[in-house]
Amino acid sequence: GADQDSWIDGLIDASRNSRIFPTRPGYLDGSKSMTLLDIPTGKIDGSHGDVHKSGNPHYWLNPNNGKILAQAITQRLIELDPDHDADYRANYQRFVKDIDTKFPQWVQALSALKSTQFVTYHSTWRYFFDAFGLTSLGEMEPLPGIPPTTVHLASLKSKMTESTSPIMIVSATYFPKSAAKKLGQSTNYPYRYLPTNVGDNQIESYIGLFDSIVSELTND
Repeated sequence: GADQDSWIDGLIDASRNSRIFPTRPGYLDGSKSMTLLDIPTGKIDGSHGDVHKSGNPHYWLNPNNGKILAQAITQRLIELDPDHDADYRANYQRFVKDIDTKFPQWVQALSALKSTQFVTYHSTWRYFFDAFGLTSLGEMEPLPGIPPTTVHLASLKSKMTESTSPIMIVSATYFPKSAAKKLGQSTNYPYRYLPTNVGDNQIESYIGLFDSIVSELTND
């Protein structure tokens, strides 16, 4: 949802399966359950880059939003398959309990980075930073979806030089690795490539996704 993968809507239309069309029970847009961040205001056109009109779509990178999404999925599964109501509810409760158990551990591990300012390739990490009280200094992209330019990187380097805080550069694994590496080497700041989804780096669960992110950020 939130225009993250707009091609999916075209694929759903092409499927000719009316059961999964929008507004039908087989269609669930997780973003509709969220309080989305970075919702643009005013007129939006190509000069603003690849702006998501509904807001920042990377909401699942806040584990608290993961619980909200799981609740929406659970409710929909119960509607579609009421005979297994108890199973879906039990699985949901177990999922929430696992997150509530792990969340304080992640907070504790990341507390060492409270004074760190993060430079990211894209605004992918907005919800993650919000969940754990971390600070963004800026993005390598001059505008969303626009590759880094020499002028913008020069401006960003100036901000990094002027900062009195520790700085770390992070990039999702699906972005060009050379960008974070070059910026890190030219400024002598550490850089990390972070997974964003289950399946990345052989990650097998939602809990495992955050375990991996926290581990990458806190490893020297």
